[in-house]
Amino acid sequence: MLACLSGACAWTVVGEVTRVSDGDTVTLLDRERRRHKIRLAGIDAPERQQAWGKVAASALRLALLRRTASAECDSVDRYGRAVCTLTLDQQDVSLAMLNAGLAWHYVAYIRDQTRAEARRYAAAEQDARQARRGLWAEHDPTPPWEWRRAMKDRTKARADSQGSKPRRQAIESML
Repeated sequence: MLACLSGACAWTVVGEVTRVSDGDTVTLLDRERRRHKIRLAGIDAPERQQAWGKVAASALRLALLRRTASAECDSVDRYGRAVCTLTLDQQDVSLAMLNAGLAWHYVAYIRDQTRAEARRYAAAEQDARQARRGLWAEHDPTPPWEWRRAMKDRTKARADSQGSKPRRQAIESML
């Protein structure tokens, strides 16, 4: 179902969770057998290669796989995933991940949340931090957006250093 109001569109997808890609991305199979890749709204879970990444994905898999969930979607991200609030048994899955200490409240996108939702998410993260649940048991866990930036910078630096040597050698050999 798609509803648009004042230029903003929202839609709902109900289906079986058939895949958990990581701690904040799942695939739903709807009644028409269409697959929907869903990015959980409001959170950012550790990447798979990051500390706690596999734990976050496993927790989501145990909670959701082969179960029917409802996704209230309001946008599509740059990777083509629907950005949605996913509920299972009327419980907000993103909020559950925050409570378990398996994700960060993704404040870069706080403008996409209602004030009440943003407060709930911030409070859940803070509660998990104080209780040292999940990734908050670590001294200073690295947020996924910082980890991704560091990986991108490292890859670029490696490519720059490797790419310039062959070019320099080719130019020098011509002289």
